[in-house]
Amino acid sequence: MAMMRNNDFHLQWSSLPMDYKADVISLLYAEDEPQARKLLEQMLRRRFPGLPIHVAADGEQGIALFEQYRPTIVVTDINMPVLDGGEMIERIRAIDPCAVIIAITAFSDPHWKNKCKTLKLDCCITKPMDFNYLFKAIETSLLKSIR
Repeated sequence: MAMMRNNDFHLQWSSLPMDYKADVISLLYAEDEPQARKLLEQMLRRRFPGLPIHVAADGEQGIALFEQYRPTIVVTDINMPVLDGGEMIERIRAIDPCAVIIAITAFSDPHWKNKCKTLKLDCCITKPMDFNYLFKAIETSLLKSIR
């Protein structure tokens, strides 16, 4: 995934009309751990003002929100109750094979790396997470979607 300079993104993002951002672009974030969910949600809202962000506490809620809003980008934890992130990703791929999906996981074993390839993830970030790397991955995906 090609990365860009921070200023490139913010210049293009800030030039978009607010109604375009709200009508055309959105992000789904799924995370079961309440503190982690709240922290990253706040960081995303500060980093991407005007971007609609839909938040799910598990994979089942994530699927429901995906079906309702059809977000441009999905950011999801993998290890979640009710419906894990891997299964959520498979269901999203069945609905929209072109959805941009960024997975966040504590798994780093070879089996999981193969699973990432099978799921056709756009980006897989291992915990502990580098937030700047996540933001760059989101920025790159958003810029592709607004061109």
